[in-house]
Amino acid sequence: SVLQLSFCWVGFSISMAFSTTTLLFLLLCTAMEGIDGLKEADKVDRAMCYQVWFRTRTAQRHDVETDQVIDDDPYLWTGHFGVASAIEDSEVDVAGGGGLCSVWGWGPNVSCPNQQGGCELISQAQNRVEWDGLWADDTGHFRNACNNGIEVKYVLANCGTGHIFREEKRKPGFKYGFPPLEGTHDPEWLETKFNCATMTGHLQKLFGADAGSVDTNTNLCTQTGYMYQCKDDAAVKRNWCDTCREQARPKTRSLPIFRSSIM
Repeated sequence: SVLQLSFCWVGFSISMAFSTTTLLFLLLCTAMEGIDGLKEADKVDRAMCYQVWFRTRTAQRHDVETDQVIDDDPYLWTGHFGVASAIEDSEVDVAGGGGLCSVWGWGPNVSCPNQQGGCELISQAQNRVEWDGLWADDTGHFRNACNNGIEVKYVLANCGTGHIFREEKRKPGFKYGFPPLEGTHDPEWLETKFNCATMTGHLQKLFGADAGSVDTNTNLCTQTGYMYQCKDDAAVKRNWCDTCREQARPKTRSLPIFRSSIM
């Protein structure tokens, strides 16, 4: 009958409307899940940072051709370790390499020019002299290493908040120093005393809870402070110089700040 047909048509229309609403709702939920997934992925990316380091080979340390350069930049003898932001933004003054090419590190606060040559400062480091510590932009030292044939390595790894502070920082009582000798204990070590590698795992002590600190389980030298124990496996990238070289300067004769690191 006409009445039955009308009833069936109304029922069909309601069913279709309900199905369409349900479909739209499901599509909306799927889209929201996708957005949440992107946000979560973004959080993961922002929780990463680059660990960047170099260590001079023994043969390079005694190369007569580099003696003067080493005296001007002792890092070319000792090696160095720093961190770089994995987040590219307008505040990072680099070309091509993003945050990777802006490396910050912890070292002795020794101003140059001074009465001491780099070789004398290296001698003091070997005798375990301590200095007031300074967090600063050390990119120039890494570029200088590239220009002198030293391989600069890096790895992308977990970094807490991922926030790498790009501002000079000193903190009263915080020293640049060296790991305790075997069989000894130094209560200041990893509390207020760090070398370049170990400070990267304790940056919250320098800057506060918002600072990103490297996960020391990802690179043994960030636990021990010994550069020869730095990671050297398939995960390590070795093209920092190729990526960041276009900003590299000629061999440096004098740098504003000398900052050393344990061998």
